[in-house]
Amino acid sequence: MHRGQGQFFAPAAGIATNAFYVFENLREKHYLQGLPFDEFTSELALFYDQLNFIHPFREGNGRTQRLYWSRVASRRQPSSRRCPSTRPSSHRASGCAWYQRNAVKSASLGTW
Repeated sequence: MHRGQGQFFAPAAGIATNAFYVFENLREKHYLQGLPFDEFTSELALFYDQLNFIHPFREGNGRTQRLYWSRVASRRQPSSRRCPSTRPSSHRASGCAWYQRNAVKSASLGTW
C-alpha cells in the first residue's frame, strides 16, 4: 500500500508483529503519562508515525488514530487538548514524523 507521494506502508504480513512492538513500547512508557508537555508531544509524534506506518486498515486509519491518540492525550491530563482532528493538520504531522523517522534512520546508519 502507498501513501502520499509513493511512500509505502508496512507489509500486511507484519501488521500483528509491528503492532505488538508499538503497543508494548507504549505500555512500557506508561502511555506517555507524566511526561513534560514537550517530551509528550515528541513521543506522541513518533508513536503516531509508527502506528500510521503499520496502517492496519484499508480505510479509516486516520480517524481511528485521532480517536486513539485523543484518548491517550486525555488520560495524560483531563484538561489537555485533543489531538488535531482536521485532515490537513494530521497529514502534515504524519509527513513531518515520516521525514523525522527517515532522518533518524539515515543518521543511525551513517548515510548522512
